[in-house]
Amino acid sequence: MAKKIYVGVNGKARKVRKMYIGVIPQQFTLTDEAAAWERASLAPTARKVKKGYIGVNGVARLFFTSGKPLSQYAEGAVIKINEGGKPAEFYVAKHNYESSLNGNGRTLVVRKEAGVKKQFHSKTFDVQYSGSDIDNWLINDYKNSLDAGVQSVLGSTKIKRTSTADRNDILTDSRPVFLLSLRERGHTDSSANNYEGSPLPNISLYQQGYYNGAKDSIWTRTIHRTSDRYVFFINKYGTPEGNYPSSYLGVCPAFTLPETLLLNEQTNQIIG
Repeated sequence: MAKKIYVGVNGKARKVRKMYIGVIPQQFTLTDEAAAWERASLAPTARKVKKGYIGVNGVARLFFTSGKPLSQYAEGAVIKINEGGKPAEFYVAKHNYESSLNGNGRTLVVRKEAGVKKQFHSKTFDVQYSGSDIDNWLINDYKNSLDAGVQSVLGSTKIKRTSTADRNDILTDSRPVFLLSLRERGHTDSSANNYEGSPLPNISLYQQGYYNGAKDSIWTRTIHRTSDRYVFFINKYGTPEGNYPSSYLGVCPAFTLPETLLLNEQTNQIIG
């Protein structure tokens, strides 16, 4: 990703967010530009600089990019993030996600639809989220599919999960990528610990799962309180159910990004 550039204003360093350059109208040449402007009462047109490069050891290096900060996108808006070099759609789910745990300035993004189906765990009677097959896949294989620039700002987000030792207890884990809980997706169940976070804004966006454009079942990270056999998922009708962890269901990764991250205003894609 491009480095930040600053300019001095009254003795203080100010970050440059927008840059413009004067462009001479194409119908005039440099040799007669002054006469042309006088005749036509025209001046150079200010054009916004989208990307700026500088030569370093004979190589063009990106030093400036213009864009829209993630913080300026409304919750519920859709942005694009590359997975394996191809753009995937994500909801801007919540600014300042779990601020009591993570502080301010981190924005939660959630994949709009499941891109793959995975087992929660290959062991039928192992329902613990931490260290599960799906947890390991998210923090390793999936994370590594993201562009290097995105990986560099993922950090580690603190999330709430149910303890397997005492399922009335809530633990705090740190993860670069994770699944939403049943509660965060706007559902509760008498057999679930309903304190794994709070319902997200625009909750109707998350109460139903999709896979390849069709309604389908998706995993949550919420385990069953009274059974060692079940993990909660949201079925294709938008209803929570318990299922064996060895089942193959849709996966919608979630993670947080810094609110200062810039996106292309035309494509809503992260600039990298």
